[in-house]
Amino acid sequence: MQNINSKQVLKITSILNIISGGLGIAFGIIALAAGGFAAAGGAGSDLAETGAIAILIGVFAVCAYLFDLILGILGVKAANGNGQIKAVWTMSLIALVLSAISLISSIATGTFGISTLASLAFVGATFWAANDIKNN
Repeated sequence: MQNINSKQVLKITSILNIISGGLGIAFGIIALAAGGFAAAGGAGSDLAETGAIAILIGVFAVCAYLFDLILGILGVKAANGNGQIKAVWTMSLIALVLSAISLISSIATGTFGISTLASLAFVGATFWAANDIKNN
């Protein structure tokens, strides 16, 4: 018997993934643009280095949040019974592993914040729901 709570959790976390993915992509594009302007305007100076770092951060942000956006879209489809739950399960497992690595890294570098733990819990809830649906 399918657990309706798992579908609800998956749908809620997937909608939040879509929202955060869209916002993150927008901020990543802004970082790319700002880094490009800084790099172009400060050729041969510290501003160029800062711009290059901003570009790298922007590229990473766009890629990471694109992953969130895709996970969210697939999760909503799977929660409605129209999608491949195995794809959601696999992507949420990858996200869970990456969040755990991020948590360990933040503790090791002394930059631990509650947002890192919240991110792990959020991804964990998505994985739990996908796993419960997959196994039932």
